[in-house]
Amino acid sequence: MLPAFQGGDAVSEGLELLPCARFGTLKLLGVNYKDAGRLTEAIPLLEEAYMASKREPSIAFVGQQLLNAYAKAADPTKPESIARVATLMREMLADARVTLPNDRPQLAGQLATFSQTLLTLKAWDEAEPLIREALTIREKVEPDAWTTFNTKSMLGGALLGQKKYAESEPLLLAGYAGLKQRETTIPPQGKVRIPEALERLTC
Repeated sequence: MLPAFQGGDAVSEGLELLPCARFGTLKLLGVNYKDAGRLTEAIPLLEEAYMASKREPSIAFVGQQLLNAYAKAADPTKPESIARVATLMREMLADARVTLPNDRPQLAGQLATFSQTLLTLKAWDEAEPLIREALTIREKVEPDAWTTFNTKSMLGGALLGQKKYAESEPLLLAGYAGLKQRETTIPPQGKVRIPEALERLTC
């Protein structure tokens, strides 16, 4: 069972001289709360740790944990909760662009990961530009990879959600066909993308 959190002082007491340890504790407690579904308790801790990560690079990955918590807590019917997710994504993406080349698969992967979250939240408008950028990169540097066809399907899904049917159809068809043709090259954790692509086709 997770310990009850009594506020910032309960965590920071005795750790004033050890900021790294304090923020590490915040991060770990926040992640534990998140994984237990206690999002209202997790988010403030992860937010504080994320702000601290600007000064403590060793906990920079807490941003993804905070993003996951925001996404879990988001209500697709409430624009403000989607905006919170999108705002953090833009900030994290800006940081990623500092270290990742603009035309490399690593950046495309980050864009696709963010886009997948937005698609899950039915944030079609916010997802579309990220997916388009990811697809542009992947078509240039790895045109025959299964991930490129998955990205086509994702773009088709974002357009479908916006009721842009004529534009979405060829992307959905090409994406699903390309995934099926490359099924043997898809790692186990990526196999779920095939039924996802099929589901978009049958919507």
